[in-house]
Amino acid sequence: MVSKTLFALLCFRAGTAGAQAKINRQALVERHTVINTTADTLSALSLGNGAFAFTVDITGLQSFPDAYKAGVPLGTQSEWGWHSFPNDSGYRFEESLRYYNLNGRKVPYSVQWRTPERNKGACDYFRENVHRLQLGNIGFELIKKDGSAATLADLHDLHQELNMWTGEIKSHFTLEGIPVNVLTYGHQQQDVIAVQVSSPLLKEGRLKIRLRFPFPSNKFDDVGNNWNEKGHQSAIIKNTGTSAIIDHRLDTTRYFVACQWNGDAGITQKQAHYFVLSPHTSGMFQASFRFAPAPPAAPVLPFALVKANSVQQWKHFWESGGAIDFTGSTDKRAFELERRIILSEYLTRIQCVNNMPPQ
Repeated sequence: MVSKTLFALLCFRAGTAGAQAKINRQALVERHTVINTTADTLSALSLGNGAFAFTVDITGLQSFPDAYKAGVPLGTQSEWGWHSFPNDSGYRFEESLRYYNLNGRKVPYSVQWRTPERNKGACDYFRENVHRLQLGNIGFELIKKDGSAATLADLHDLHQELNMWTGEIKSHFTLEGIPVNVLTYGHQQQDVIAVQVSSPLLKEGRLKIRLRFPFPSNKFDDVGNNWNEKGHQSAIIKNTGTSAIIDHRLDTTRYFVACQWNGDAGITQKQAHYFVLSPHTSGMFQASFRFAPAPPAAPVLPFALVKANSVQQWKHFWESGGAIDFTGSTDKRAFELERRIILSEYLTRIQCVNNMPPQ
């Protein structure tokens, strides 16, 4: 832990330097670019805008959620994305309460009951509902030459960077020696994720993008990989050939995922709650996905506009407010303190600046 004295000294030095020269904020942020060279499941990276957050694995999308379930899970959440299971047993909140004597008064608390069964059920129901939804999992389908699905262990030459100045995640890997390059951006006002992928695998038909809808696990650590096919419904309700809208329903909760892509591609339903976008192109493919509680009235923004929005809005964010540059400090702890400040600002921006608790 850095002492208050050290922090004050570093700030003084930074302030003194700042009086002589304007801080190069882009250099300040970009020297703390996050780099992954292994599929460390505790180092998943996130994009977001404060009301919506999307976490990716080493591929730049959410291709291997089961592999990351015990680390930083590959979630997709929005401030509007809530769900409750039906209260079929008619539990009342009062049934979850236990009364305690406090200074002569009986004070009610909702606590964990073991018995009677009715009170235990009521407590469990109100503890578990309402809960945030994992809205959807967008990842790559990667196929090996023998036709089998690639696993995380099949990927090599891993290199991934999160540029916090632009909100860009750049990912690189190879499958059986064939390179795949991915750029991922998030829109800063809409719940939109945009991806660009470049690889010879596209021409071979061995790289596709899939969208899966998980079912709520009703657990504290819902990691978004419960592929239960019952209890919810999903379907393509619009398909233009270059865009589509998918409708997902759980009990009284309903939301939509609108997709847009460039070039020759088609979207199909592979199985329940599992949709595949198959490019028929070579070289490069771009697609955007918007999550919304109602069918989007306007087309989903293409990759280029989502990228431009991200670059412009993140530049505005980093150039607003104060900044501390520890360049020139002789204390060996200065760089690490500066790194933690930048990363904390980034995480606060993507998860904690809207009206609801963090995504």
